[in-house]
Amino acid sequence: MHGDRKFDDQKIGWILVKMKLKRDIKNIVERKEAIMERQNYKTIFHPPTGQAIPKGSFFYKFLKYVERVTGKRSISNFIFQGTILTIFGGIPTIFGSILRPMVYRVILGKIDKSCLIEKNVRLAIPSRIFLGNRVFIGEYSYLDPKSNRTKIMLGNDVYISRLCRLSSGSSEDYIGKIVIEDSVHVGQNCFIDGTGKLKIGKDSLLGPNVAILSADHEFKNPTVPIRLQGAIPKAIVIEEDVWLGANVIVLGDVTIGKGSVIGAGSVVTKDVPSYSIAVGVPAKVIGKRG
Repeated sequence: MHGDRKFDDQKIGWILVKMKLKRDIKNIVERKEAIMERQNYKTIFHPPTGQAIPKGSFFYKFLKYVERVTGKRSISNFIFQGTILTIFGGIPTIFGSILRPMVYRVILGKIDKSCLIEKNVRLAIPSRIFLGNRVFIGEYSYLDPKSNRTKIMLGNDVYISRLCRLSSGSSEDYIGKIVIEDSVHVGQNCFIDGTGKLKIGKDSLLGPNVAILSADHEFKNPTVPIRLQGAIPKAIVIEEDVWLGANVIVLGDVTIGKGSVIGAGSVVTKDVPSYSIAVGVPAKVIGKRG
């Protein structure tokens, strides 16, 4: 009896030791994976979200800034582009709005006839910005392709109100893009993100303070700060003749069908069929047009 009990105690002891070893090994593996993820995780945005100024020498930081605003590490291109934008960017009145498109032809990817660009419009990597005929860009708006691999393309008769921001991004294996087709009106203070690719169809209306977000932050790993886990690109298609009311938010992996109306303050998280009326958080279809 005593021998059997001693054997059982030894067996239980070995089981406990094995369980502890398994836990220790699992913890070591998880810590190693977390370290590797920190080192190898490729983010869409560079530098990582929340890192305003990269580490390194002054010259390295300067070249990174040159690349960030021009799309290439060319000091001569940086000086030329900066001179054009500095001299002509703040000229007031309609005279400045007419003059800027004429001069900006030398730095933009394309600009067609009869465009108006108000004063204090900021353009990053202008060689990746393409404007059709009669495009209007309001004061204090910011067009930022973020990379020389991405594009911002505005069709004919597009109206961008004041204080709007249009930005796209890219990673090593994904290229963002913003395409806004003819006769689209973008209201004041809109934020339009094309990281996951975005298309807005012709004759669409965006009310003030609309946010269109074609990427999400990754956050699955609790051992890595969210800002270092990168972003997941998610394409958005807004078909023609769509009206987004004031303060609407459109999230990624969404198609809003032709002729739809989205009520003010709604959050669109899934597809909306053509000619629908959708409202709420999250937005739900409550009717049809016509």
